[in-house]
Amino acid sequence: MPLTALINAVNEELKKTFLKIPVYNEYPQGKVLRKIPAIFFELPEFEESDIDPATGEVNLKLMFETRIIISVKQKKGRIEAANMAAKTVLMLKNNNFGLGNVTTPEKIRALDEGLDPKIVNYEAWLVQWEQDIKIGENIFEKEPDFIPDKVFVGHGAQTIKDYEEIA
Repeated sequence: MPLTALINAVNEELKKTFLKIPVYNEYPQGKVLRKIPAIFFELPEFEESDIDPATGEVNLKLMFETRIIISVKQKKGRIEAANMAAKTVLMLKNNNFGLGNVTTPEKIRALDEGLDPKIVNYEAWLVQWEQDIKIGENIFEKEPDFIPDKVFVGHGAQTIKDYEEIA
């Protein structure tokens, strides 16, 4: 599945970027013990993109999040968390993770979550980005020599039978 391939590729890239820090595929729900510092990576949302590849495939706009969590007891933890967020942004820049059906990340941003009342005793930074992926079957791959010889032009919700052929 294309989503799985991209999630695995991002996860592996995060692990390569942060060799000594555990990377988890999702933010824990409920009471879960995790060693920190840690990075939590997840795909909490996606929607159909405005871009239609016109191939029978669907473009999805994926909204990813990575949370960087460090103990407040760590010396210079706040700046270290910010540095890790910056390193994540650098890793994302122009990276399609070696997948041909994926665009490079857009709208990359990092936020200090240290003031969130749900996150106490931790320094936390959130890195968010959007990335498009094409899913589905490309109708032109079935017939690579197919070249359309007609185009239907019109306004509104007309059907093919409503068109008249003009030579």
